[in-house]
Amino acid sequence: MLAVGGADLQLARTELEQRQLEFEQKQNQAVLKIPFPCQLNLSLQLAEHISDYPVNSGQELAVMRDLSAILIRAIFSDPSWSTLPTDKLKAVISLPDGSRLEAPFAYSKLERVQLREDVAYYFQFPTNSAPAAARMMGTDASCELWLDLPQPARVIPKLSLVVNHPSAFQNRRWNEGVKQIDPHAHVLVEGQTDLAITTSKDAPTSTETPRDDDGEK
Repeated sequence: MLAVGGADLQLARTELEQRQLEFEQKQNQAVLKIPFPCQLNLSLQLAEHISDYPVNSGQELAVMRDLSAILIRAIFSDPSWSTLPTDKLKAVISLPDGSRLEAPFAYSKLERVQLREDVAYYFQFPTNSAPAAARMMGTDASCELWLDLPQPARVIPKLSLVVNHPSAFQNRRWNEGVKQIDPHAHVLVEGQTDLAITTSKDAPTSTETPRDDDGEK
């Protein structure tokens, strides 16, 4: 009887371990583990005091948004802006509390938008500003495009130039008009409402020793 009882006990223990292993496997399959920080938006309409919800095969349960890299996408309406040096570009968003979010240029690609192809520029927010940027995900946010100028310049509104020197800008060629006002000036960068204008006086003074034609000092 002891041998039979011992065999029955060992068989029961084996079955229990097998059932426990099957349960753990099913539990692991039922749990979704996300290996990156994300924002989870449930698609189900949850109700208080209810924990079980019937779902269908293939039904959408939730939407996960990857927060490891948050970007802002901008379409350049002016083709001339595509010539701007991308390493100097950044997108700036002004928040209602008066603070600003800055996102340096990340990459650009050609995209089809309403039966035409446009260049889309993407700017990525730094990690320390990701929580504030995450609140705007999925929205159409207004931003400003800022460019770090490669040299000192004066930023002058286009309207001021046209009002004060109308004859110089009749043909809407900004660089030619600026040279009519000052032969030593030229347009460094053209923005939507302003011009960055530099003159020979703004150019940095060279500290190198002059060389002869043969390259000797």
